[in-house]
Amino acid sequence: MIFTAVILAVQPMTFNELTELLSIKIGHEPSDRRRRTRAVILSACSPFVEADYEADFANPTIRLVHKSIGDFLTQDPTTIDFVSESCYRFFINFKEGHTELGRRCLTYLSYDCYANCNIAELNDDSTDHGFLKYASIFWYHHIQEAGTSQDSYEEIKDLLRSPNFWTCVRVQSRYAPHMFAKLISYKGREDSYDMLIPKNTPNLALTAEEFYAHALPRWLSAFDDQGDHLNWGYHMFVREWGEVLLRYPDKIQTYFTKVLGPRSFWNV
Repeated sequence: MIFTAVILAVQPMTFNELTELLSIKIGHEPSDRRRRTRAVILSACSPFVEADYEADFANPTIRLVHKSIGDFLTQDPTTIDFVSESCYRFFINFKEGHTELGRRCLTYLSYDCYANCNIAELNDDSTDHGFLKYASIFWYHHIQEAGTSQDSYEEIKDLLRSPNFWTCVRVQSRYAPHMFAKLISYKGREDSYDMLIPKNTPNLALTAEEFYAHALPRWLSAFDDQGDHLNWGYHMFVREWGEVLLRYPDKIQTYFTKVLGPRSFWNV
């Protein structure tokens, strides 16, 4: 699982993120008994994985020592003569890997403690919520890459209908505001967009068409009618509240509960 996480992660994971990820058991609440130490993680994959202490000594980034290791481990091991069957488990299957990462993200976001979490107290070096930022921002990417799945679909429905999703949104608005920004396409410039942030309107001729980031798996709307409703509801929410999320990310916990209720408007 360590190689899968390091190779398929959208961005390099920190030690705290990787530790939390490895402790997740899909469908279960957290347990300290599943936590691994830094020494155990590094020794398990040495000498192929290293800790980069340059940016943060207390919470180093975990990386492959060389890109060629990732290239090798993403091959089909059955086509490599010198690789024995006992070593196949170290190789990365993209679909299975993204499925595992995506479902672990959904399990983490669904923990009871995130039904009402004050992200103002969130610290990047904290081990208590070490995976919250990554899971909130990138869960949909892994689920999309994994492809359509009934299990993932049910877990997505449960998350979107729960108060935990507001914690996810709050983290996104604080650390990844581009997920709620309006995108404007330019006349005469095919497939060219600009992020329209409040008080920063580009001085260029714009079309009337507006776009927004797609932060749900693209297959969700085609899965069934409920999936289409969830997808539509999320995008209407972003269109209505995107600018507020950009301007006042730290106040979301107050006004969402008052205006939209403690659960969500996706209870269908």
